[in-house]
Formats: sequence, C-alpha cells, structure tokens
Amino acid sequence: MVKTNTEYNKKYYEENKEKIRIKQAEYRVKNKEKILIKNGEKVVCKKCGKFIRNDNINRHMKTAKCLNFIPSGLINEL
Repeated sequence: MVKTNTEYNKKYYEENKEKIRIKQAEYRVKNKEKILIKNGEKVVCKKCGKFIRNDNINRHMKTAKCLNFIPSGLINEL
C-alpha cells in the first residue's frame, strides 16, 4: 500500500516527536535575536492598510475592524 505524504509526515512526527522538539528548541535559542527582529518588524495589512507587527498580522486579520474595512473610495459609491 502506498502512503500519502500526509500520512508519512504524521507517522514521522509521532515517531520522532521528542527529537523534533529538541531541534526546534535549539534553533530558537541559537537564533533568538534573528527571530525577535523578524517578529518586531512592522508590515502593512493587505486588507485595511494598517501597520501591524509581523508576529500579530494573523490575529489582526481576524478582527472586526479589518474584516469590515471598506476602502475610502468605495464609501462614496455606496
């Protein structure tokens, strides 16, 4: 029986869970400054144009303010 890539990935993760966690922890310790700099960068929301920190962009896109945003050019047409 041929396994799909998803099945293989799940099986690999279950068999190597601890090893993966250790590698992730080592990476975070080794690259702490790099991660902090990347997460602290300001990016522009593609929906509403607001400046958001890179690490909060997904949370911002779920807010009512962003979801209900109407571009100013469309307000005049309504």
